[in-house]
Amino acid sequence: MVEPGVVYLDALTLSALRSLLRQKALTEVILLEPPRRHHTAWRWLLKKRGVRIRVAEFFSGHLKAGDGESIRRVSRKTATQIAFAASRNIVQSDHTLRQINESYGRETIRLYIAKQLLPYIEYWTDRALAAQALCSPEQPHVWMKRPDRFDEAFLFNALPNIHFHLFSAGRVKGLRLLSLWLLDIARRFKLAFGFKRQGFASASWVSPSNKPSILMLQEDDIRADRTLRGQPHWMDAQKPRPPFDTYVLALFPILSIADDAVRLFETGLRILSPSTFRPALKEWRGHKALKRVRRDRHIAMRAVFLKRAFAAQYFLLRIAALLGLAEWMGALALYLNTKVFLVSETYQPFADAMQVVSADLGVTTIAYQYSNMGILSPTMMTTADQFLAFSDLYRAIYRADGIEPREFIPIGYPYDGVAELVRERAMKHRERLMRSGARFVVCYFDESVQNDRWGLVSQEDHRRELHALANLVLEDPSVGLVLKSQFIRNSPSRLYATDEIIKAAKSTGRYLELAEGQHRNDIYPTEAALSADLCISHKLGATAALEAALAGVRTVLLNPYGIKTIWDDLYAQVDIEYETAEQLLAAVSRYREGHDDQQTLGDWTPILPFFDPYRDGQWSCRLRTVLEMAIRRTTKGPSNISLDVIS
Repeated sequence: MVEPGVVYLDALTLSALRSLLRQKALTEVILLEPPRRHHTAWRWLLKKRGVRIRVAEFFSGHLKAGDGESIRRVSRKTATQIAFAASRNIVQSDHTLRQINESYGRETIRLYIAKQLLPYIEYWTDRALAAQALCSPEQPHVWMKRPDRFDEAFLFNALPNIHFHLFSAGRVKGLRLLSLWLLDIARRFKLAFGFKRQGFASASWVSPSNKPSILMLQEDDIRADRTLRGQPHWMDAQKPRPPFDTYVLALFPILSIADDAVRLFETGLRILSPSTFRPALKEWRGHKALKRVRRDRHIAMRAVFLKRAFAAQYFLLRIAALLGLAEWMGALALYLNTKVFLVSETYQPFADAMQVVSADLGVTTIAYQYSNMGILSPTMMTTADQFLAFSDLYRAIYRADGIEPREFIPIGYPYDGVAELVRERAMKHRERLMRSGARFVVCYFDESVQNDRWGLVSQEDHRRELHALANLVLEDPSVGLVLKSQFIRNSPSRLYATDEIIKAAKSTGRYLELAEGQHRNDIYPTEAALSADLCISHKLGATAALEAALAGVRTVLLNPYGIKTIWDDLYAQVDIEYETAEQLLAAVSRYREGHDDQQTLGDWTPILPFFDPYRDGQWSCRLRTVLEMAIRRTTKGPSNISLDVIS
């Protein structure tokens, strides 16, 4: 192979420098990461050898692959493909990992490994695809550190049009394994001793009763006010107490417990501090199921010292940590007489840990869908006993490579009953805008905003769309604007506090930001949507868009990143997708002027049944039915409840 004159380098490191200096024909190095200050001498040395150094200027969300899709999205799809193949290879290649995976069944261990691999693999796919986009139509020569957690052959097979040159990163692997082990110990110590919830966390705790219980992880702020996003949103303090207790394990200090949460105590809700793990382990340590995971954890730890392949050593340590967590979760389930483990955010290690031990404990694991994502990702997958999805449409993105839930149950969109709860407040928002002259209200939902070059949505992109809408408010006195960000930190008033265009739009009285909460914006998209005539969301994610459409509000999708989903054929049946804000606003203008060709703008009606076959506001009732059926099965009681019966 002829030595390349120009190469793309992931980062200028000492290992990279040694590799580059051996390259005789080298003329230029294009850095995919800006060099650090202490790299000045290394750059000087390369220049003395006649090698030009320059930093590639780009934002990955702006770079497109050959099919027009952002390379950041293509990277996620490619990394997903590699993660499944590599996890299978890792498990099959190591006797201990294969035995543990087979022992617990359902490919739960392999799925957990794929989840750990995905963000790691994206380092290589991000940079390789960026180089390819920058070099197009030529095939780039990309120099990167060699991966040590998966076979590099999977990278070569997934990206055959890229010439890879991989070099050793020169790290001491023994120290990395030791640090991984110490990190696991530190995390578990912090769980048991590092923090305690104040206030309700201790006030709500009572000794476990003999009643069967449901165990959950805290995934949202805990509150009784059902007009705001919260947990558990399906419990209603106004309804009779269910025949089970519900425990929420508060693992993350960033999530709050609202003052009104005390109202939920009458429904059997209890909030647990992680310190509860200690008495649970003390009481149930001798249970045979916990002995089993503890034995397998020791087997995995011992095997680390017998292996030579770093990937096997690394994932044996990760699986040992997972089994340690499974012992803790199992002890807690026994302590609380748990019959059902209910989870939404299946990417949490606690969810996979519970899945590992649940069968031996007779606990039914139930996961429910909360995101309208349009691509396959191991991060969101689960091997739960039951998976409650929006509709049958989503089977395709929750099963892959022999990994799937045991039972797939479509029960509709989780927040389908919100509209009637927030309608009055939404009308007040609208009246406020109309008092300032608004006659047509636009609602804008943002997605996550990133600052580094490896993101998908930049602050510049976000600000540009906000400016287009703010200028519309300034130019047309009949237009009002409602903004609802996904996260509090991304509220325009925080991100762009000194922006003159946004400040001018605010001064009209026809600009309104809706925000509530500390981390996630707990205002429901439904509330913002019902105050508007038209909602603007993004094709990326599109959960807010789906919620708005289900609430009966015209909703369109911006897609400047060329996002492709597995249901694009459905989207193509209706007039909802636009590439730029300018194109969209032109369509909005024609719609308002009454042009016949634009009167179906944002109308999801023909395709909504594919996303939610119910649309009746009864999701919470269906979930309650599923939970009661599961508890009756585990307690060997009658199980004659049907999902068709809504009580």
